[in-house]
Amino acid sequence: MRQSTPLTPGARVGLTTTIPVEVVLAANLIPVDLNNLFIADPLALARVSQAEAAGFPRTLCAWIKGIYATLLAHPEIQAVIAACQGDCSNTQALGEILATEGIEVIHFKFP
Repeated sequence: MRQSTPLTPGARVGLTTTIPVEVVLAANLIPVDLNNLFIADPLALARVSQAEAAGFPRTLCAWIKGIYATLLAHPEIQAVIAACQGDCSNTQALGEILATEGIEVIHFKFP
């Protein structure tokens, strides 16, 4: 398992879903809602196509593909908190793919 490096105060952290954000804020980090960032992007449809060109299946949920490509377009987001239990089952796989792309992934599991 890769050792994570501490994030500097003010670093942007992407969220794949609504989570208790108090810990992110207490760490002086800036939470970024990846769903809103993706869907509000004028290039949202192009982001889905970009993920498909990178190898994501056409039949996979557009949200997962959109979050992936949106993160690639926003290198200022230094880490992602991926809710991998209690949310979309494909988020676990997304987190693993993002980690191979060099993006730090923090897995979050709802109790």
